[in-house]
Amino acid sequence: MPIEHLGIVVIDASAPPDLEPAALASLERLPSAELVQARGAKLAAATDWWEAVCGLAGIRAPDLAVAEVAWLGATATRKPALWLATPVQLTAAMDYVRLDAVAAPGSGVLAALAQAFNREFADSGYALHVAPTDHAFLETPRRLEAASVDPGRIVGRDVAGSLPKGPEAGALRRLMTEIQMWLHGEPGAARPFNALWLWGGGGTWPEPAGGRLPLAASSEPLVRGLWALAGAPSAEPAADFAEASGLPARSVLATVSLERWRSQGELQSLRRLEADWLAPAWRALEEGRLASLTLYLNGALTRISRAQRWRWWRARRHWASA
Repeated sequence: MPIEHLGIVVIDASAPPDLEPAALASLERLPSAELVQARGAKLAAATDWWEAVCGLAGIRAPDLAVAEVAWLGATATRKPALWLATPVQLTAAMDYVRLDAVAAPGSGVLAALAQAFNREFADSGYALHVAPTDHAFLETPRRLEAASVDPGRIVGRDVAGSLPKGPEAGALRRLMTEIQMWLHGEPGAARPFNALWLWGGGGTWPEPAGGRLPLAASSEPLVRGLWALAGAPSAEPAADFAEASGLPARSVLATVSLERWRSQGELQSLRRLEADWLAPAWRALEEGRLASLTLYLNGALTRISRAQRWRWWRARRHWASA
């Protein structure tokens, strides 16, 4: 049973808005993605990748409890008052603090970090947990009324406008600063990060999806949690389009993480995305092996059918300018 509909959600390809021409030109082009974006139909705006996932699955979640649902997907248990604690590298200058990278340390590094954190902060009521998926979660004494953005959205940017907001955001900001100072003085081998970015806390649990969900080929705990809530099937992540197209379902939603590739030594992640996923998917659409292709990339969610691929008069733009 070959697949007919494929959704590709690239969770961490976020370019800063309004790039200067020279900076834009320095980014690898993604010809197939640009064809999809030019000739397809833009769907409802999706600021974050999981909003795109919810939209494609018909899940109503305007204020999603990201961390708690991700914990469910990672551990098959529920735990309240959680925040994702993503390792990041920050660089401070005279007038800004820039988030340079989202790190993906191995489970051994995270486990040692959690052990040291829980000793240091034992009296505070905070606890750091590492899920089997190598994601870190911060448990707070109670739910905090605050909100913070996915750090993948702000790589390369000043963090000033993206720090936690809300009635209790001050407490979360102070904790983030305290963790950064603690990490600075914590002995041990050099780490690829110097801070933990806390985000995804609070929110509400989603309503069950209406209708049948596509098969989710993803290791992302948030996706796993959403599909578990809906009682829908999921599979291990696909390595490339060929593997995804061989899954036993007519409709497949696959997530792709460029940062995970980089952590495994991939130096040309954008080139790999084009060669392994986007170009083969476009060829399958042209050859009639796919009825539709939906792509989430850089904040843009676009769907194209086989009939729409002929819109050659629509001008292509650089994927990072979309």
